Formats: sequence, structure tokens, C-alpha cells
Amino acid sequence: MLGALHTVSDLAARAAAIAERLRGDAAVVSELEGVVRRAAAGSGPDRDVLIAFVHARVTRTDLPIDELRARAAEHGLAAAESVLRTDRAHRALGRRGRLPEPLVPARAVAGLRYQSVFTKQGWRVRSALMRERLLRDPRAVVIGQLLEVQGTTLADVLRLASRRPSTSEIACTIASSPWLGQLAVREALVRNPFTDTWLALAMLPTVRRSVLVAASLDPELTRVARALRM
Repeated sequence: MLGALHTVSDLAARAAAIAERLRGDAAVVSELEGVVRRAAAGSGPDRDVLIAFVHARVTRTDLPIDELRARAAEHGLAAAESVLRTDRAHRALGRRGRLPEPLVPARAVAGLRYQSVFTKQGWRVRSALMRERLLRDPRAVVIGQLLEVQGTTLADVLRLASRRPSTSEIACTIASSPWLGQLAVREALVRNPFTDTWLALAMLPTVRRSVLVAASLDPELTRVARALRM
């Protein structure tokens, strides 16, 4: 049962177990429906499972999402169908083009892990300008390194999750990190118009009602809120 997977303490292991279920059993969509609805009602264990489901979505490329979504639609499982969506950016803002963003020299990126290991303040040891440029770097590989460095704070991650413009790759990088366990990070991703629809939908049941109200202004997300009766 998907609902029992919250007993697996390691997030990566839980996500892997969910991925195996999604690959091997089409009937799992009915379980997913229950997980989403219970999470929406405030069930902590089911919210943990749904977060792991998000991780499985962003770390696996072999999941039969289209097949599972078709099965959910066939059986009228609106909540499961919603979190199995594969749409792209869920607001028009993402189509306005990307603003210029500064790039960090390749040598600085290559030495990022080295600095974080051998200095007390991690990557903060560089100048304030370098820190700012790293936080604004458009490359997902750089963001992934920042998320793993010891000196990174929640405030830093919130800047990364809410920055505009952004990319699908950066949103998925954040969702694939342990930082997704922070409520504020999930809410920042849901509010960000550059977050892919499926990622925002999968996290909707794990955010506060005030965020759901704001999200209800988005026509793509309103249907999901109605399906969950939020």
C-alpha cells in the first residue's frame, strides 16, 4: 500500500518504492487517489508519501505517467489524474521570455564543493557579489550544488524557489532535494509561475489553505482544488 510507505524513513528509498509501484501496477492509481485526498484533509503520513511521489516524478524517467493518468480519467479518479498531469508551465508569465541573468565562471562552479568542505563558512567565504551571482545562476547543475553545500540556508533556498524568471530544470532540482520537506519551499514552488503544472499540482495538498486560495486564481489549478473540495 502506498499509504504505508511513510514508515520508510529515507526519502530517496521511499520515492524509489513509489516508483516501483507506479511501474508495476496500474491499479495503484486508486491508492494514489486516496493518498491525495487524505493529504488534502491534513494527514501527515499521506503528505509524506505525496512528497516522495513528487521526488519519484522528478528523479525517474521510466514511469508510465500517461498510462496511469488515462486510467485515472477512465475511472473518474480526479485527484489522481490531477497529480499525474504532464502539462508545462502553468501560467502565461512563463512564455514572456527570460531576463538576462549573470553567469558564474566555470572555475568557480568547479571549486564550489571543494570550498564548502575546507572552509568554515562554505561557499559564503567568497565575496557578497559572488554569492549573489551563484544564487542567480540559471544553470540547474549550479543550483544543485548550492542545495548540497553546508552554508546554504532556508532563506537562500526560498530565493531559488521563488525567483522569476526560472526554469523547469531548477524547479525539479529543488524538488529533488531534501529541502522539499520544508513547507515554505513547497509553497514558494507552487506560487512560482515557472514551476511545471504537474509539480505544482502534486504539491497542492501539502500547502496551507491560504496558498490554495491564491492558487485558485490560476485556471489550471482551480479544477484541482474543486476536485479535492478545498
